Amino acid sequence: MMYNSIFAKSFSRYEQKKLGYGAFVGCLIIVLSLCTVFKPYIVKLKLYVSVDTKMLMLNETSNFPRIARVEETETKKMEQGCFSEERTNFCQVQGDIRVHGKSSSVYVVTPETTILPENSSWTIRPYARKNDAEAMRRVREWSIKAVKDGMKFPQCTQHHSVPAVIFSTSGYIGNHFHEFTDIIIPLFLTSRQFNGQVKFVVSEMRPWWISKYQAILSKLSNYEVLNIDKDDQVHCFPGVNVGLKRYPKELSIDPQKYSYSIEDFRSFLRDSYSLKRVNAIKLREEGEDENNKNKKQQPRLLILSRRRTRSFTNTAEIAKMARSIGFEVIVMEAGGSMSNFANVVNSCDVLLGVHGAGLTNIVFLPENAVLIQVVPHGGFEWLAKYDFELPSKDMGLKYLDYKISVEESTLIQQYPQDHMIIKHPPSIGKLGWERFKSVYLEQQNVMLDLNRFRPTLQKALELLQQKSSSVYIVRPETTILPENSSWTIKPYARKDDAEATRRKTPHGMDHMAFCAKGRCRSNEACKRWSIKAVKDGMKFPQCRQHHSIPAAILATTSMNSQTSSSSRQFNGQVKFIVSEMRPWWISKYQAILGKLSNYEVLNIGKDNQVHCFPEGEDENNKNKKQQPRLLILSRRRTRSFTNTAEIAKMARSMGFEAILMEAGGSMSNFANVVNSCDVLLGVKWSWPH
Repeated sequence: MMYNSIFAKSFSRYEQKKLGYGAFVGCLIIVLSLCTVFKPYIVKLKLYVSVDTKMLMLNETSNFPRIARVEETETKKMEQGCFSEERTNFCQVQGDIRVHGKSSSVYVVTPETTILPENSSWTIRPYARKNDAEAMRRVREWSIKAVKDGMKFPQCTQHHSVPAVIFSTSGYIGNHFHEFTDIIIPLFLTSRQFNGQVKFVVSEMRPWWISKYQAILSKLSNYEVLNIDKDDQVHCFPGVNVGLKRYPKELSIDPQKYSYSIEDFRSFLRDSYSLKRVNAIKLREEGEDENNKNKKQQPRLLILSRRRTRSFTNTAEIAKMARSIGFEVIVMEAGGSMSNFANVVNSCDVLLGVHGAGLTNIVFLPENAVLIQVVPHGGFEWLAKYDFELPSKDMGLKYLDYKISVEESTLIQQYPQDHMIIKHPPSIGKLGWERFKSVYLEQQNVMLDLNRFRPTLQKALELLQQKSSSVYIVRPETTILPENSSWTIKPYARKDDAEATRRKTPHGMDHMAFCAKGRCRSNEACKRWSIKAVKDGMKFPQCRQHHSIPAAILATTSMNSQTSSSSRQFNGQVKFIVSEMRPWWISKYQAILGKLSNYEVLNIGKDNQVHCFPEGEDENNKNKKQQPRLLILSRRRTRSFTNTAEIAKMARSMGFEAILMEAGGSMSNFANVVNSCDVLLGVKWSWPH
């Protein structure tokens, strides 16, 4: 207060204001000067918090080793550093990397001139379940140390030309569910990008585990696995990934966060184990296909048996009942040769089992197959939902569950009716996971009430009769299909409206999701359509009806805006295929539909034919060479291309019609020029970060 009063008396209000502005400008100049002088020596440590991921990023000077690119999150793209996500920690580093197994150390060698941050060492347990103390207790800790060239560190004794991925085969190894959720899927996410040019360095290596998953490991890496635990060599790599990426949800992958989806992973498994079936059997309904009505179709049911807990005590009776309603039944326990069991699962249309790790084998089921999860007594609903129900739907499977009554649990034979284990399972859950597990997972078997269970099996048969809603884009056998060769779409132009679509369209497509082009074979209709690229040698439905014009598939569940914008380009030479068709809607808009299409609308919901359509080319102009137009935006002053003529020449050599033009002049003229082009090329400017 005293200084304020002195300041007020010494200077007028106007002078005070001038002094304040002067002080502010002076401080700003000092700060800018300091930043300019010391910028080369500053190493910044930033913490970014995205919607579901915390990422710790080390920004280094230009001399610090490069760090590999990490997938984009919803808010930031990281290019350097160690990362802490919801379920895992991992580091990705490129440069002069030295790995010493005996000391569990990774050395990141930097030039002598590098100024290292105080925090130039990190520790990671390379197992993708970081918050589980019991699992992580079994995993060896690795240190990642940034060191300068003049410091003491081990010298290379073995050089490798490809990067490494370091991970552990400890934790909950031996449990089939955890092997997939904690290692196999994370390993796929981390290493698939290298196309085999990566070496797996394994900590706490279990030879039996390597042997079990050899088919998968050899598809992800072209090199022999390195058992690093007792290795006293110093292995030098051009890059290393310590730890594995992991999507937080079990048996799932978010395609918007990663370059892959769970469907891509299942396709990868089909390749790894040479699985033959892409789709489950589709049963004919009564009255369908008169030519083949005498041909007997039997869907295959696999009953997963278990030796110890949560096993069916009346498996033979269940199998007998299933055969009586039309199933071919296989009873088998998960285990033995992974390849053999994967092929058995893939040959089946329905998988039945009590909640447990064995249900993880749904990853091998063909699309549109049915999972029946038997939920034991004890309040398993939340586990059943998150472990298998939600993942199975993401995989394109149909899902049923059967919650047993207390009379179907063998616990009723071990405890009196009024015991808390029988009457009130939540009270046992409050005693902790170990107590809950010891009772409901380890002491309980299941005797299914056949009369009560029969409707569930019959429902599975009905699901196999439902329309598959598929579009097959058939390519020559020599075609190399992309990793993402399958998509799912709801053909209604309001994808983010949960009420309108009931389920959000995946793969992050634009507001109106649609599919065009390709020799498409569409059969059946449902609310969700799958578009699959297949090779001519693969199994897919054969044509029953041929059309000489392209098709437009749309839904009429409520008012549509997509019809006009998607089909006007065909000038009437297009056939509308309508999913969830409302006859009154067709009648109401007949004048519009008749202007857009010269052909009768096809109600695909009740159609069991396989309709084949061409690529949508204009037959009269298909031999005419098409040149896409490229507009190169020029600028007079800054951020202009200095070699515009060379860019245009190169573009024309590649097949473009190139136009050079600067924005300005008549808005109408320039708008028409832009609208006439297919590609626009210009320099982007953004505020420096």
